[in-house]
Amino acid sequence: MSYLNTFKINSIKKLKRFSIIREAVRAYRNSYKPEWKKISGGIESRIQSNKKYSDKKILIVTGGGGYAAAKQIESLLAVALKLRGASVDVVLCDGILPACFQTTIDWDSNDLRFAKKGTSKINCRTCFSYAKKTYDLVGVNIIKLSTLLNNEETETITKESSSINIEDIESYISDGIHIGEHAYSGCLRFYATSKLVDPHAKKVLRRYFRAALYAKTAAFNLFSENDYSHVLLHHGIYVPQGIFVDSAKHFNFDVTTWHTAYREKTFIFSYGDTYHKTLMNESVSSWDGFEFTDKKLSMITDYLQSRWAGNNDWISFSKQFSEPESDSIYARSEKYDASILMLTNVMWDAQLHYPANAFPTMLDWIITTIEFFISKPNLELIIRVHPAETTGTLPSRQLVEEEIGKKFTNLPKNIKIYGPQHPANTYKLAGMCNTALIFGTKTGVELTAMGIPTIVAGEAWIRGKGLTHDAESPESYLSELKKLPYKDRLPDNIQKKALKYAYHFFFRRMIPISIVKKASGHEVFRYSFDSLSDLEPGADDGLDVICEGILNKKPYVYN
Repeated sequence: MSYLNTFKINSIKKLKRFSIIREAVRAYRNSYKPEWKKISGGIESRIQSNKKYSDKKILIVTGGGGYAAAKQIESLLAVALKLRGASVDVVLCDGILPACFQTTIDWDSNDLRFAKKGTSKINCRTCFSYAKKTYDLVGVNIIKLSTLLNNEETETITKESSSINIEDIESYISDGIHIGEHAYSGCLRFYATSKLVDPHAKKVLRRYFRAALYAKTAAFNLFSENDYSHVLLHHGIYVPQGIFVDSAKHFNFDVTTWHTAYREKTFIFSYGDTYHKTLMNESVSSWDGFEFTDKKLSMITDYLQSRWAGNNDWISFSKQFSEPESDSIYARSEKYDASILMLTNVMWDAQLHYPANAFPTMLDWIITTIEFFISKPNLELIIRVHPAETTGTLPSRQLVEEEIGKKFTNLPKNIKIYGPQHPANTYKLAGMCNTALIFGTKTGVELTAMGIPTIVAGEAWIRGKGLTHDAESPESYLSELKKLPYKDRLPDNIQKKALKYAYHFFFRRMIPISIVKKASGHEVFRYSFDSLSDLEPGADDGLDVICEGILNKKPYVYN
């Protein structure tokens, strides 16, 4: 390659990197909430008169302040908790972590540079500084992550992370803290793949492992010297959030995790672990006892219908594509005894250990399913790839359709694949099918509510609710497939129970905060309130439920 061409390529790379950094700074600046300036001066005077929860000390682990959604919601909760009399600390990374939730291969330009140097200093400085400005405005005590570690500890961790066998990282546990699992999941998220196959992946994994060890040591140092009544943080997985969850439980502190929910202005809060696990482990008794009136039945029926277009949601993939010009794809072919719908997930997302999974990975499940239907030419298998593969916040670099192509050169006519950008409506496809096969998709809640028999092979939240056929092993999964096609839809009483669970899931577990609304661009959320009175007890029902959960461990259920 000529010197001129090399110069051009390097110049393009530098320009791209400059553009990414510029966008990062712009995102941080725009997510800084100047509206706090209008009311911040009155916070301290308000809380002086409210001593009801003066004995409550809350820790919020925002971690990466550049994650605008977390900083905006958690600063809002911090103010609401202070107005109820509690004291609030927040942990912010000030650039000490060698890798974190904020870093991705797109964000950091390329994995070779990241493997060698980590996140750029300008990214780290802006990530911390604008979060600090926000929390300073609302009077929250900021704990810098670097102050929780000394030089001797960082040197010891650096040596340990460099010497450990790369094969031993994923299963590494220390003091009951799943260091390796969170480091590995964080690294998969960095690459947006389900396997670490990139040339520099091992070095990047070591970075995440070292970051996880930093986080664990920092958390233990903090928790050994402070008696927090509750620890609050987003996601509850990856680095450093997942490490702080496990560490808080080690010290017997109450923990709450949260995540943006589907319906507009709503959020999911869970005790003790990430919502990826708590919603799957939720007992039937926790939701089957409430009165399911005709009004509630009408509400959930109308809402589920609206999800076909995503009109009432702020997380929706259905509304991103236009409908096909012809409805012929929704007409079942008479060439087959039945059509079976298979719904995939984004392959890299939330790669945690779930003992109930029938297969080690989703790809194993996909391959086993295809092999079965190759031998069943009388049945049509429709594989609907999740649209978030290409339209999600972090587009996948490992695509389901490509992985299938590596294993199967030619698929028989009875197996069809609708890629992530295909305009087919998933709900209409489900309506024409005899059965649905799922691994971890949340759509299982809606499938059963539609009366569609559903076989679960992975960590879908509908598992264990008495509404689905739950496979515990490859053998039990194949045994269930051999029963296809089923003769009937779900019985009326089971579908009614599924609708009841759907109501619980979408209307009780998803808690609205009326003063939060979606913003455009980098801001993520905006606040729609004029005074501190809008955040005080009694002003917002959803905010009351959340604060009561944090302060008194009341159920995170919105009635």
